[in-house]
Amino acid sequence: MLAEAEVSAREGQDAQAKTIAEQAAELSAASELAARAHLVAARAAHMLCDDAGTLANAARAIALTRLSHIRIQARRFELMNAVESENGRARDLLALLRNERHRTPEQTLLLSQATGLIALLADGDVRQAVRELESGRALLHHVADPIHRTAFLNVLATALLWFAEYERALQVIILQIDDASAAGLDFAVEHALTAQAGAHIGLRQLGAAQRILNDLESRASSAFISNEIHLLGARLRAAAGDLERAEILVRGSVVGGGITQSARGERLGLRALYLAAKGDLSAARLAIRAGRQTSTYLQAQSFGDLALAIIDLQEGDESEFQQRNHDRIARVLKLGQLDPLVHACRAYPPLARWAASDEVFAHELTKVLAGSRDVAVGRAAGLKMPRELRKTEVLSNRENEVYELLAQGRSNGEIAKTLFISESTTKVHVRHIFEKLKVHSRAEAAAAKVRTDT
Repeated sequence: MLAEAEVSAREGQDAQAKTIAEQAAELSAASELAARAHLVAARAAHMLCDDAGTLANAARAIALTRLSHIRIQARRFELMNAVESENGRARDLLALLRNERHRTPEQTLLLSQATGLIALLADGDVRQAVRELESGRALLHHVADPIHRTAFLNVLATALLWFAEYERALQVIILQIDDASAAGLDFAVEHALTAQAGAHIGLRQLGAAQRILNDLESRASSAFISNEIHLLGARLRAAAGDLERAEILVRGSVVGGGITQSARGERLGLRALYLAAKGDLSAARLAIRAGRQTSTYLQAQSFGDLALAIIDLQEGDESEFQQRNHDRIARVLKLGQLDPLVHACRAYPPLARWAASDEVFAHELTKVLAGSRDVAVGRAAGLKMPRELRKTEVLSNRENEVYELLAQGRSNGEIAKTLFISESTTKVHVRHIFEKLKVHSRAEAAAAKVRTDT
């Protein structure tokens, strides 16, 4: 039964794994076997965001075992639960893990993962999280269990995404997918794919991101992954200039379990950002307040701060908001919360223009927007964007679809109707096509593409 529970957990069948593992623990006369079963049940409960089940099974595993590696793994689930439920116990549990003697590479990797996760989510210090996790990465090839390797890689990829290091994140994600696939860890593959979609959105590779989201929709095995698909879909729409659909995707609260507090907070933070960018300032303030009441972690706080900056830019007296916004952007840059900044500048380009008026901010913003391939946003803000970024760019799948109709002489309105997208989104695609082909008119675009095809 324990073996069956392990297989179910690896396949992402967490409810089944929890039930079978708990039954195996009840039937076992051997305390160490029962402890192992409770450990599997704790892992499955953790994946289900079942706080009570996670803590009860972890406590039973600790009580039954004399083996340090079982105890440390159980402490890990207690710590992960504390991080995700934001109950304030995470640092105390981390201290308990650090006090364990005779640590193995696997246990040291776990410590690095936990330390990085707390720095990332609880402290919002993305730079520190990346430093911690990159230092722990050297231990990966000394760790035998693929579950521990892929879990670490998942946190590292997440930190790199929030740091707007999208190319580096993709390299880590490929390792995670390869490792998880070879070990039959279907749930780990799903988590890696959400990160991969996020990295492609960060790089404005929207067609690649959409294909991954389509794949995830057909295979999502948990409420957490389903919620991530909605959040990523909203980010993709916003990157394409469609704030209306982006806001609709994150409208309303998440019903049911399986979703962490930070994920709920991120949803509200994103909605606040989109509402502020659209000019619905009163609704944006309500969403900011709800997000901060839901979660104290990075996702809700960073998007909430940037939404407030956008609100101030639209309605505040300059003498009042100037220092507030300066402090907000300075904090974002200092802590490395760069992906939210990229997202905010895409949703509301005047924010980039305001930040670019500060010499220090302008230097940092140029690097950030160059890395996210937001050449148009940067130039509109008055930044000197490097030209060489566009030399090797190719059209995305959607841009190719728009281009084929454009080359036939279709108007933006006709293209929008044919492809079932908004006219404003079509204009965004046409602008990107012009930039990538280095042309200034539709006729030049058609001729330029013919030359590149031949």
